[in-house]
Amino acid sequence: AALLPLTASAGPYDLLPKPHSMEITAGQSFALGRAVSVTDAFGTPFLRTALEEMGCTITEGAAATVEVKRVAVIAGAYNHSVAYMPNETYTLTVTSDKITIEAVTQTGVIRAAQTLLQLASGTNDNGGTASLQALTITDWPAFKVRGFMHDVGRSFIPFEELKHEIDMLSRFKVNVFHWHLTEKLAWRFMVKAYPQLTAADNMTRYAGSYYTQQQCKNLEAYAAERGVTVIPEIDFPAHCAAAIAPYSYLACRDIKSDVFGFFGGLIPTVKYKNVDWNRTLCMGKDETFDFVYGVLDEVCELF
Repeated sequence: AALLPLTASAGPYDLLPKPHSMEITAGQSFALGRAVSVTDAFGTPFLRTALEEMGCTITEGAAATVEVKRVAVIAGAYNHSVAYMPNETYTLTVTSDKITIEAVTQTGVIRAAQTLLQLASGTNDNGGTASLQALTITDWPAFKVRGFMHDVGRSFIPFEELKHEIDMLSRFKVNVFHWHLTEKLAWRFMVKAYPQLTAADNMTRYAGSYYTQQQCKNLEAYAAERGVTVIPEIDFPAHCAAAIAPYSYLACRDIKSDVFGFFGGLIPTVKYKNVDWNRTLCMGKDETFDFVYGVLDEVCELF
């Protein structure tokens, strides 16, 4: 048997998620790969990023225009009210020489730009000119929180790969990245007050791999530009063997890192009858609260 290559074309009706309202309109498509002028009431950096990715050059006074309007409300749309989650509603209109976006917030503009990127994908795969179908879309999310999680405590994902995944997932309007930064196997979040947390000797998987505080700042900014909220997870009081390894006073018992089973082997099961002394912080000590507050102070400075 032979494998035969197949070509697949995507169009407006293949958008993911499916828009609430879409009308294909008469008229020529908006040609990409040319100069466009941008007027944006929100000053949205990602809109320019998206246009450049589609081959356009931002040129003041160009005949083809992209206009973003700030509006108080979009008729027929519904905004689920969730704390810290902005209104994502937008209307997108594409004609031969103009793209118009109406949005209540800058996040709505980002969602419209992500729709444009999907619409542009594959339009010139058969050798034609890349273009955007003439249409009007009004859209808003059915679910306000649409997230994904990486447990980088147990595994490790390089910083540049995380950015790539945020690019891909945000294109489909995923808007939350749950960053599971600490685990019993390794602590991936750099804490200046406790530098041994990220020492290679205190990790049992991907030893020495962690994220600097500057990388955390950069990733949060990168995600925010794409309408993605980063939520860090720091585990307390359980799953803390990697913290107890260098700072053994955090444990309730004086168990050292060279004891067999320190990272979750037979000691808790056999010797202590399933009481997991090795991986849990002792919350009855003032020193433990100093540690927790010290770590969270640095987390809150970054996120």
